Amino acid sequence: MNWDELWVEIEDENPTPPEVAAEVDPPYILALNVMRLRRERGITQAQLAEAIGVSQPRIAEVEAGDANPRLVTLSKIAHALGVTLSELLFDHMNEDRTARRQAARERMAAAVEAPKQNDQPRKRAAK
Repeated sequence: MNWDELWVEIEDENPTPPEVAAEVDPPYILALNVMRLRRERGITQAQLAEAIGVSQPRIAEVEAGDANPRLVTLSKIAHALGVTLSELLFDHMNEDRTARRQAARERMAAAVEAPKQNDQPRKRAAK
């Protein structure tokens, strides 16, 4: 059993309550996306702040996951970074985890369905 298969079993036995994920993940996802997109475009926090009309510490708060920006501010950040609002809020990490989990589930199902060599009766040698 590999790590992905182990995590599938653990997650199946202990699913995360949706209300916890809704409270914790969005600020972190936003922070990662803003930081990644800003760095890919080669701009500083100060430059992004100036482009959307806020102070640099406000961008630092967003990137730290400590801010709860208004929708209008999120739209301005997305526009300044050249992405849509949905792209700014998209959970890329969860997408990767979901794909790995699905692949692990498929491997586990295939292993259960495939007959093992030891499961076959041995043929006797002809005398």
